[in-house]
Amino acid sequence: MAGDAESMTEDIDTEIRAGVLAGDPLLVIPPASAFVIDSDAPVLRYGFRIGGLALLVPEGIATELLDAPAVFPLPRAPRWLAGMLNIRGNVVPLFNIVELLGSKSRSSAKERILVLGQASQAVAVYVDDLPKPLTTTGSVGDAGELPTILRPFVEAAFSDQGTHWFEFDYGEFFAHLSADGDDVVENTA
Repeated sequence: MAGDAESMTEDIDTEIRAGVLAGDPLLVIPPASAFVIDSDAPVLRYGFRIGGLALLVPEGIATELLDAPAVFPLPRAPRWLAGMLNIRGNVVPLFNIVELLGSKSRSSAKERILVLGQASQAVAVYVDDLPKPLTTTGSVGDAGELPTILRPFVEAAFSDQGTHWFEFDYGEFFAHLSADGDDVVENTA
């Protein structure tokens, strides 16, 4: 069964990379239950990096990877709110998590934007690279590597090849940002 899971991971990864390279940026990450063969089997997930953070794409969430779309800045907005995007007529906020955390500028020469969710529930973030397929097993339960501001929004931590990947409730986090505005920056330490 392990061979089947590895083959499935490779097939999905190939399809995603082919779609992105062909200009079809929409990725739908199916629920992990679609890949679970038995309760002890590893689960296929996708992860992305923002600065030094390794975050998991939430299960069952539509994602879209964009290469340098037009960003419309907002006057007097916090620096971590990079602006708004127009995605098929939907206005989507673009967040710069690295700026929010007070870290150094994004290291990627090519700006990639990952859109999480669809329509009115969509948010966008700068990411370092393409989402990466991961095979996660049992939760490691350690959120020590996370900035304080993110800890309440991490539901679990998983390990893959020595890296801790965090299951992040992006919806609640961005709702918190929109409710608290500039006060959030004071609590990022």
